[in-house]
Amino acid sequence: MSSSSVVSTNNSETLKSSLWLQRTILYLYLLYLALLGTWVMIEAQASGYRALPIIFLQWTPLLIFAPSVWTSNRKGLVYFSFVLLLYFCFSVTNGFDPEARTFAIVESSVAIALFSAIVYYIRLYPVIPAKDTYS
Repeated sequence: MSSSSVVSTNNSETLKSSLWLQRTILYLYLLYLALLGTWVMIEAQASGYRALPIIFLQWTPLLIFAPSVWTSNRKGLVYFSFVLLLYFCFSVTNGFDPEARTFAIVESSVAIALFSAIVYYIRLYPVIPAKDTYS
């Protein structure tokens, strides 16, 4: 009787931590989109160019993975993490510019946190393989 209560407690704790990680990934994803949009708007205001086409070009690769982030699809999250690493490389490159250094550090930090949360979620909660029906 005590072993079943331990299993149910463990399952509820696993479910709570899984939901917490899913929400963390979603909030960091939205924060990253907001950071990219905010920086483009600030630069557009200072330079006098149109911001919406640039935001569209920056957000399109990230918005392709919005359904995967929303549903916590593991395969989609793996591919999203690869794309996120490209954005991380771009933000590190921007970090060498003295005018954009602060924003690049913040953007890199959010990208690292998002990547780490995705990898932790995928690693901690693997997909349970289906039973072999042919044996």
